[in-house]
Amino acid sequence: MRSQLTKRRVGRGAAAAIALTVLGGCAISAGSSGTGGGSLDDVDPIVLKVALPYPETASVPAGVRAFTEAARNASKGKLDFEYYYNSTLIPSAELLPGLSSGIADIGVAVSSYAPDKLPDAAWIDQWVPSQTDWGFPQVTISQTLKTRFLIEDEIVREDMESQNVVPLWSLDFGPYLMLCVDAVNKPEDLAGRSVRVGGEPFTTEVKNLGMVPSFIPAPETYEALQREVIDCAYQPASSILTQGLLEVAKNLLLTDGTSSSGSAISINKTTWDGLTDEAKQILRESTVSALTTYAKETMDAHADLIAQAKSQKVAIHSDEELDNTLRENRQAQGEAAIAAYPPSIEDPDAVVDRFRDLAAEWDDLWRARVGLKPANSAKTEDIVKALEMGSEGVDWGAFEQAVSAFVEPVRQQ
Repeated sequence: MRSQLTKRRVGRGAAAAIALTVLGGCAISAGSSGTGGGSLDDVDPIVLKVALPYPETASVPAGVRAFTEAARNASKGKLDFEYYYNSTLIPSAELLPGLSSGIADIGVAVSSYAPDKLPDAAWIDQWVPSQTDWGFPQVTISQTLKTRFLIEDEIVREDMESQNVVPLWSLDFGPYLMLCVDAVNKPEDLAGRSVRVGGEPFTTEVKNLGMVPSFIPAPETYEALQREVIDCAYQPASSILTQGLLEVAKNLLLTDGTSSSGSAISINKTTWDGLTDEAKQILRESTVSALTTYAKETMDAHADLIAQAKSQKVAIHSDEELDNTLRENRQAQGEAAIAAYPPSIEDPDAVVDRFRDLAAEWDDLWRARVGLKPANSAKTEDIVKALEMGSEGVDWGAFEQAVSAFVEPVRQQ
């Protein structure tokens, strides 16, 4: 039964079905005689294609490999996976249509890249950061919160399923950092500078700082900075590292920027519907390994960023006034986004309240089991010290227990 909070969408699901016919992707890559119900014992081994826009050594692929390895082991080899990195199977600009059409079975869906196709998810991702202003490291490794919301909330799930994809687990990146070619000595220095962003909510965020946003595909950011086509790049630590941007921009501002919550590791819905219930359960259970490993890699990416910045003689700064401005703008931006809800949502307050309830539940678990406090943003040296601790600063046994407890209600969905 459809949620009473959403109006019926006409044509969006049909468009996904047409895409399947036109593009002709093979949803399940190897012979499977079983669809839905039953046990994996009754089906042939299945090989699922995994397409990622990141290099093999990046944080996301590490999390995905933990996810697939857990699934492979739990299925006793009945579920296997074939990896395609660096956009070799699906170009970065075509992540959603490529996954929707079945070119790959598992990939990345990014709502900000396709707000016309995922209007409800894109709307939610514009205000979510204003509800989780926890600072580093909590906001950096709380992908568990959005994962449960993606799976549990009908509005998000139906929005994505209308494009023939099913969310598996969330990829949050943040806080975003500002890397510039020329020095930034005070917040006013950013005014008028051009900056690479990946869409909303970052476009509005940098505009509020007086900057000029430029949407450039991630692989082109290095050359754009090198040739000074743009002055700055506003990106998370992992992206700065994997793209080698410290080689061409030597001023790193450790901003408490907004975190991206609009990406999710997802599976083609035709593939998902063709799996047995046992296979679906295994994939849901494997998200705990994925989220834990991805969090570890994300923490280490921040430590690596500081180490590489120091070795490459990159100037490292922070500015408390700028961070306070970013937080104030984030709250105002979130309130404006909530008010500008799409017509498909009848009760936006109910959606926001559900997310806030989950955020409070996760925050309680974090405090009780993980216990890490936010870094002091008043001094650059304190922020650097917090980032440098990497994965060694986290009790991963306690973290994994918190993740497992939090996602338990959606393991059967």
